[in-house]
Amino acid sequence: MNLPFALNGRRVPAIYKILLGGVIAYSSFRVSLLWGVEGFAFIRSPVVATLGLLCIIAVCSAPLTAFWPLSSIPRGKWPFAALLFADMLLIQLYAVIQLPTLAMTTYLPLSLQVRTYFLALTTLGLLILIARNYQRESEERAELQGEMEAAQEVQRTLVPKILDTAGWAKLDVAYLPAKEVGGDFYFCRSTDAGQVVLVGDVSGKGLRAAMLASAAVGALRAIETSDPARILASLNRSLIDQTGGGFVTCCCISLSADGKLRVANAGHLSPYVDGVEAEVPAGLPLGIVRDATYEETELTVREKVTLLSDGVVEAANAKGELFGFDRTAAAQAKSAAEIVEAAKAWGQNDDITVVTVRRSG
Repeated sequence: MNLPFALNGRRVPAIYKILLGGVIAYSSFRVSLLWGVEGFAFIRSPVVATLGLLCIIAVCSAPLTAFWPLSSIPRGKWPFAALLFADMLLIQLYAVIQLPTLAMTTYLPLSLQVRTYFLALTTLGLLILIARNYQRESEERAELQGEMEAAQEVQRTLVPKILDTAGWAKLDVAYLPAKEVGGDFYFCRSTDAGQVVLVGDVSGKGLRAAMLASAAVGALRAIETSDPARILASLNRSLIDQTGGGFVTCCCISLSADGKLRVANAGHLSPYVDGVEAEVPAGLPLGIVRDATYEETELTVREKVTLLSDGVVEAANAKGELFGFDRTAAAQAKSAAEIVEAAKAWGQNDDITVVTVRRSG
């Protein structure tokens, strides 16, 4: 009885388990009478015999229930389903024939003999189906692996390890995706106005988020301005039709050699300036409103600015405790790699990105 439900990926309803228990009890008592055990003579009662046969008929309807509606049966499963339906009809036919006489003296031997052939065919069909499913799943896994490798290659190309760095600045980057590919991204550019750095986070995880992150980096490379607010506004327009219902958070900074810092934020974590979280308006995430504008905040940096994704503060240990803002602030004296390792050791559950910009002079 479990076979048709397992084949179609459904759980066995509780009513079928109850009916099956009744069938097993009824059949056991009936067989005991054939062996000459008279202690269960009540089984000959018309009421009990009728209930037993009705339970058999109901239990044998399991394939029909498991595959209903029939229009939803995949083409590859139809031959096996047809065998189960034939087996079901065979047993129900013999049970219905026995109802007028309430006798099972011929029901058991005859039905079991004929069912043997159907069970052999059903088993053979199941083995063939398993082999076909295994082959198809292997092909799908190979195809998915190829897509993952292609996505990883695209991500490595668009997020290079060699950073465009101003002569007076020192950049330190650490990136750790939660899966094979991630939805975090970063972008660095040296301009006459200073060092531009952006860290972003695509909603969701996996391949789809990675593709959108790659699209964001590609769009950033085409933006010529070094003004953080204008960078976010331009990137927002580029992503508005590509998010698929999601969104992208970003924090963009422009740091000059004399320590003047301009910050624009699009729903992202605020940067840490000299170890202290800066007070910056959050702004609207990218990809939601086409004509969104962003506000710039001017600050002064003595030594270092840190941008990071929420994978740091949202790292959670086995007790469900978050790494949190306090631990993140306390770790600001560490390098980007050390911050990432601290969050990973605490309990990574999202992509983690940390970028630090230090004034070398």
